[in-house]
Amino acid sequence: MTEHSIQYQIVQYLRLKNILVFESDVMSGLQFFSHTDGRRFAFINHHKKLGYINGQSDLVIVTKKEVLFVELKTATGKQSPEQKIFQKNIEVLGYKYLIWKSLDDCLNYHF
Repeated sequence: MTEHSIQYQIVQYLRLKNILVFESDVMSGLQFFSHTDGRRFAFINHHKKLGYINGQSDLVIVTKKEVLFVELKTATGKQSPEQKIFQKNIEVLGYKYLIWKSLDDCLNYHF
């Protein structure tokens, strides 16, 4: 199962539960551009100017009691060094940073 399919399942579940969820990894949009497409570089530069940070989490989940930053990985996926830095920065601010590898991880979280 891919990260995108895991993300789709989780977003659909959270929406059914009326839980506010945002995709924050805008760079996932790069999949729609070939590596030779000049618009790819415009896309990257545009989002970096708007505040994209390398390593930011895939999802931001907002409930009445907390804000969660969730990184999605496949069963064998690992965090990049930039993702570890982002995690540390989020946790220093007092927010939760979670790594989910399946819909079950979301289902088992106590919202």
